[in-house]
Amino acid sequence: MNLTSLRRLRSIFHGLAGAAIASLVFGVLFISSAGAQNVAIPLNQFRIGEKITYIVSVDRYPVAGYAELQVVSRGKINNRDVIELSGKFKTTGLFSAQKLIDETMISLVAPETGLPLFAKRTNLSAGSPIETVNQFLEPTNQSSDILASIYRIRYSFTGGGFNLVDGDRSTSASYTQVGTETVKVEAGEFDTTIYEIQSEALAAYGIQSVRVNIDNTGNRVPVMFRFKIEGGEFFVKANSIQLAETPVSPTPTPVPILTPITTPNPVATPAPDVYIDNRPLANEIPFALGEKIEYDVKIGNQQAGRLTLHARERKRFNNVDSLLLTATVTNAQSGFAAFAVNDRMTVQVDPLTLLPQKFDTVFTGNLAAFSQSATFNNELGKVIFGGANAVDVPVGTHSILSLLYAMRSFRLAPSKVLTDPVNDTRVAVFWGQKPHVFVIRPTLEEVELADGTKVETIVASITTGEPLLDQLQPKVWISQDAKRLPVRIQLGTYRFDIGRTSIEIP
Repeated sequence: MNLTSLRRLRSIFHGLAGAAIASLVFGVLFISSAGAQNVAIPLNQFRIGEKITYIVSVDRYPVAGYAELQVVSRGKINNRDVIELSGKFKTTGLFSAQKLIDETMISLVAPETGLPLFAKRTNLSAGSPIETVNQFLEPTNQSSDILASIYRIRYSFTGGGFNLVDGDRSTSASYTQVGTETVKVEAGEFDTTIYEIQSEALAAYGIQSVRVNIDNTGNRVPVMFRFKIEGGEFFVKANSIQLAETPVSPTPTPVPILTPITTPNPVATPAPDVYIDNRPLANEIPFALGEKIEYDVKIGNQQAGRLTLHARERKRFNNVDSLLLTATVTNAQSGFAAFAVNDRMTVQVDPLTLLPQKFDTVFTGNLAAFSQSATFNNELGKVIFGGANAVDVPVGTHSILSLLYAMRSFRLAPSKVLTDPVNDTRVAVFWGQKPHVFVIRPTLEEVELADGTKVETIVASITTGEPLLDQLQPKVWISQDAKRLPVRIQLGTYRFDIGRTSIEIP
């Protein structure tokens, strides 16, 4: 929502480069609704109970998140009549493992003008709430916030300009009507008018074709938003539209500003779901349940041992759906004290997001000091380790092993401008006793495998900010085919070259 976040927009396809980037763009789409400042908002269009939900899709993620708009209640602030608007944007599923976004917005607007008197945005993406508050109580105010702006474009039939205030930042843009289109979404089929948003701030950061489709009926519902960046296109489509029957009166009865408590309609209690072990993984995940990859471990040209990665099983763990991933030393040559047979890492992960639930390392010999057990609470943003020790971590923090698997679904691509590495991916990873920000920088390289096969790969070079790890200069070579196999891993003088791959049905 501010220009600082906007500078990192193009990395949205590549991991955790900024906590609220996608919601920024969604907000920019919504502020296209700001319109010219002389647009009159019909007084009967703020309908208490109106609620619109949206499904967010991007690239190969048909469900990357959801959004919500609602006219919640009416009341007073500083003895002035106000309408309470609310909005929400949240990423879900596998996409949230790369880009976790969780934001809510509240706006109190004057019903006679549609302009805000008070606005608050809460960012929950980092675990602890981060709030941005604006007050617009001056009588001469003509600025708007995101939510108030949404309801203005619905009654502007041509085009205009707008000014958006968010925190201490102010941005401007314009929009024009560019055509009509019949749109079919989950909420129905609509004849719409298309509005395109123009802004130098958007163009400077590679955001193109920002458009919103407004329903041509009297309800003027924004049924779809879309925009493009290099390599992909976002769609935000209406999934459900609930239009309240009773509009707000131009002179509402003074009541406290309080969200009304509604009694839901009674519904039948559904039968409990029957959990089935070892269900197949989602199509968005590039590996299959049971996948086993064997690596030859070498120092230079000398064989040191063998490591096996295994997506072993999908079952309940601590009463939640869980996927077990393992990395096990299955062979160790004498004379190499760094690891021994049965040294291993295991991690229980959410099968949709691949975020860790529990991570265990068991090492002997020289690596025994790195043995550890850690439990992840992704809702609270905490990791418990070493018995009762707990540390706060960003929501969406990975373990070493879960990151190796999650990287296969990241959209890694090298920057076309070497001096502007916008495609770096930043991921929070727990290692030792605290979280670190791993920076993944992708490059292209052709790799020749042991059998002579040549494979086009993305080389993910990783820096961690942890001197012990950075001395090892970790790299992962990921194939560019649909399987996204890590065909080579390098850690210091050790190189792990892919050998046999197979599927073992659990």
